[in-house]
Formats: sequence, structure tokens, C-alpha cells
Amino acid sequence: MHNENRVDWPLHLEASWEILDYTFPYPPTNLSVEAAIFCWVVDDEPEPAYYVGEAESLKRRIQQVKTPGVSQQTNLRLHDLFEKTLAAGGIVELRVLRSIRLNGEPLDDDALMSKSLRRLLEAWCLRQFLADGRRMLNL
Repeated sequence: MHNENRVDWPLHLEASWEILDYTFPYPPTNLSVEAAIFCWVVDDEPEPAYYVGEAESLKRRIQQVKTPGVSQQTNLRLHDLFEKTLAAGGIVELRVLRSIRLNGEPLDDDALMSKSLRRLLEAWCLRQFLADGRRMLNL
């Protein structure tokens, strides 16, 4: 008997994280990235922490963290953490997901304009980081 309610949809993601030439809190002037899956890496003691996100415009998303509005709790929290980390001699690094292949099919920059695809990739990256035992700033 065929069970129409059951699905078996494998998901295989291959990609690499590229470190961007960006220094917080300066303006993001030379970024060639628009829509992206990004990861802030806050390298402080005793271990690094990560924030994974998605953005239709990475420049705008960086600007929101640089100059958070009073109601933007996540941006306020990240901004404060970044400033404290840098003041203590730590490192704040920005990475983007590159060379993305989903089930063997390459995804180009145009594909990342799809918000639903970006959210899927963001959730998958967050899941993998948690499975790896990484300290996450998203939670």
C-alpha cells in the first residue's frame, strides 16, 4: 500500500564560508554581496560565538547592526557585544556562504533573492552549527 502522507526528501548542502574584508563598525563600502546567508563570528574567550542570518541586502543588514533602532533587540544586543569584544581585543568577523550547491545543483546570486530559499539555508546552517556544539548568538 502506498502511503501518500510519507515523504523522503533528502537535503544535501555543500558550500564554503568566505571571510569578508569588512571591519565593524565601519561603513560597508566594498562589499560585492547583496542577498546572502551570513555569519558573524565573535572570537572571544573561552570560545568563539556565531550568529547566522539571511539578508536580501547584506549592506543594509550590516547598517542595521551598526546603527540599531531602539526596538531592534537583536541588533542592539549584537552591536553591544561587538563593541565590547573589540574593546577587549577580541575579533569580530563577517563571513558569507559561497559556492552553494543544494542536492548537487549550484545556486547563483539570483537564486538567493528568494527569501524562502534564504530562510531554508539559514535554518539549515543554524541546525548544523548547533549539532556541531557551537555557541550560538541566535538563541
